[in-house]
Amino acid sequence: MRRATRWAAGAAAVVVPILAGASAAAAATASDDEAVGPFTFIANGGEAVLCTMSVVHSVDTDTGEIAAGVTVGGNAGCRGTLFINIQYVDDHGDASHADASSRQAVLQNLFVYDAGSTAVTVDHQVIFDNCERDCMRSLQTKTK
Repeated sequence: MRRATRWAAGAAAVVVPILAGASAAAAATASDDEAVGPFTFIANGGEAVLCTMSVVHSVDTDTGEIAAGVTVGGNAGCRGTLFINIQYVDDHGDASHADASSRQAVLQNLFVYDAGSTAVTVDHQVIFDNCERDCMRSLQTKTK
């Protein structure tokens, strides 16, 4: 019988300090990746809204932790449904995944505690609220 994957999802005030909080000893086996994308969508009513989507993940095989986060910023219209999907190899060598989502949000974090490898792909996505056109945007981060 296979052990259940251990993971946790949640929002926090800031993504980067949480993900940057690895100890110096853990840094030797950690891998990180990040991406930033400025995106414009057309709001209901035809107004163009410029938003920034920032995504990051880190992997520490000493502790088995993967931490992933997505934030959207800009004016008040820059919020929506946020998704994170982590694809990774667990500490038993099996392909695994974890995902989380939040609605009407500007921040989503996801933590996994059974990573067995730094080979991780994270898909981050936002579907903007009150949107007429160009509503869905995605970014991907990868480590090997």
